[in-house]
Order: sequence, then C-alpha cells, then structure tokens
Amino acid sequence: MKNTALWFEEGYCTSHIKDAHLKTKNLALEIPINETISEYDICRFKLIVEEVKNEDQLLLDSAILGKKITEKIYKDVSFFEQDFICYTHENNLELIKKNKNETIQQALRDNVLLKKISYRKDCIELYGEYNIKIQVFRHGVHKPEFLSSESPPFLTDYEQKIETVTVYVLIFKNTTDIKKNNKVFDSSVYGSLGSLGFFMVDLKLFSELIRTEVGDEPLNLVELFTTTNLVDKCFEEGILIITWGIKPWHYYIQAMNNSILLDECIVRGTYKIKNEIKELSVIPGDELLTWPACLEKKWPIIRLEGTGEKIDLSLCTWSGELGNELIPMYILERSEERIENVNPIINYSFI
Repeated sequence: MKNTALWFEEGYCTSHIKDAHLKTKNLALEIPINETISEYDICRFKLIVEEVKNEDQLLLDSAILGKKITEKIYKDVSFFEQDFICYTHENNLELIKKNKNETIQQALRDNVLLKKISYRKDCIELYGEYNIKIQVFRHGVHKPEFLSSESPPFLTDYEQKIETVTVYVLIFKNTTDIKKNNKVFDSSVYGSLGSLGFFMVDLKLFSELIRTEVGDEPLNLVELFTTTNLVDKCFEEGILIITWGIKPWHYYIQAMNNSILLDECIVRGTYKIKNEIKELSVIPGDELLTWPACLEKKWPIIRLEGTGEKIDLSLCTWSGELGNELIPMYILERSEERIENVNPIINYSFI
C-alpha cells in the first residue's frame, strides 16, 4: 500500500503540551489534548493528515497508532482558494530542563525540542466545505515478540525507548461516510534475530510440502536448504520468504502501509507468494535447525494486503535525532507485477 497521506510531519514533543490547534486561513480549530499525554519526558511526534476521497480508502486506527487519547469533529469547515493548514502546539520545556539524561539535554542544546511546534502546508487542492475529524493517539514502546541470544540486549537505542504521539487528521466531504472505510491491519512484528535471520510461511502449506518432500522426521532444514533443491521448490510453489546471513540485531518487519517514514532502503529481494495466501507467520531462522519443533509454538502474523504473487522485501533503515544507531526495518510490499526470478536477501548487513 502506497503512502496516501496529504501531509506528514515527524518530530518530538514533551510529555506535557498545550494550546494545540489546527488552523486554516480563516479558522483556528482547537485540539482538546489533555496537558499530560505521556509518562515519558520526550515522545516521538507524528502529524498525519489525510483527505478521504471515497469509502474504499484504508484508514488508520488504534491497531496501528496505539491508544486513542481524544478526538474532535468539526463540521462544515470552509477552505478557500490558496488556503493552507497549520498545526501548532507548545511544549513544556521547563519540566525536562532538570532531567539529568544526557540524550534529553543534548536534544535541548541541539534545538531538537522547541518550545513551540509549528508546521504549515499549502492546500490548494482543498476548496469548499469539509468535515474535519481530529484524533490523538499514543503508542507505547514496542516489546520484542522473540529474542535471540546472538543479538545485543533489548532496547539498545534511546529512539526505541520512547512512546509515539500521533495527531491524525481526516478531511472529508459530508457526502463521505468515513464509518464505512476499512482500517489498515496491524501488520508489524518487532524482535531480535540471529545470523540465520527469519522466514515467513503459511505454516500449513509449508509443513505439507516438507512432509511430502522429506517426511515427518526431525530435520535440519538449514542443511537441506543449502545442499538440496528443497528451498527452490518452496520458492517455486510460492510459500516461502526467507533471509539469512544478517547482522544479529533488533529488527522491525512489516507490510507496507501509510504510516511509514524511512531514511534509506539499502537492499531489496523478490519473492513469490501464492495469491490466496493473505497471512504469513514470522519465525526466527534458528527454528529451521530443529524442524518441526516450531509447529508447537505460536508465532506473530503479518497480513498481506492487496493481490498478486510478487512480494518485494526491502531492508531499510531509519534514525531520529535522539538516536545513536540506525534502526533496521524489513518492509514487504505485494504487487501484481510479473515475477522474473526469485532473488532472496542472503548474507547482507545493514551496516
């Protein structure tokens, strides 16, 4: 799914903010945020503004953005020619100036945190009367769904230790009933991985193929994948995504959606997944060493939106101004493009 947002901004805010407004040329719409939005001194801040043009457009909600703090609907807001949208709020810097954390103090010195936040965007495409729904969400710190003894300790970077506050604005005509719009599924997994990376499968179809090809006995699938054509059969059948030979680290793995902001995509692999497969289990590659033991465990699920058999898997990185490290992320995107060859990501490090 491509980014459909009309406007996206990202920065930082303090745990206490006030005087939050969304402004146009002629109006100032109050955003009723409780002054205390988080127990964390600093939060990552996102502003997402979407124009909802029809009822087929997928929208975000708590599954992606976290707990809803507040919402407000303004009806019949007029946009004029050459209009604009401006978002503002004030951070309470006095509360964090006494904080002894060096990262926070460096953020103050570098003006990463400002007393007043102001973003503006010209919106010449908006004209006439619209309804505006403003929602505020808070997303907690991601907890790993699996841990590898090879990777560094959990939460190695300050960027991963803070919550995210999102102001999510929907702009739509009163003829559009946004209650009918479907929501983007939560298709994100976070965990630490070893050098054998991870694989993604429909476990039922994958286990059936393995049983047909090599039987029910305990197996080392890493050995079989590297010494026989078994992995090629899995690729040909469209039931396996795999990457190994990676740097042991903490990774995000997620399907493409319109909440993503990335620094750089550094490598891309191509895979085939049957069109009827809509969900894939995400499993650490170490589990291939002791097949079929992983069938007795519960694994996180990635949901693949859209149609088509081609899956692009991109290894990307992102980093914020509070972070000391690049944070790697694998992004899956499904399409109906023709698949020339399966080209897995093998033996590639993000550093």
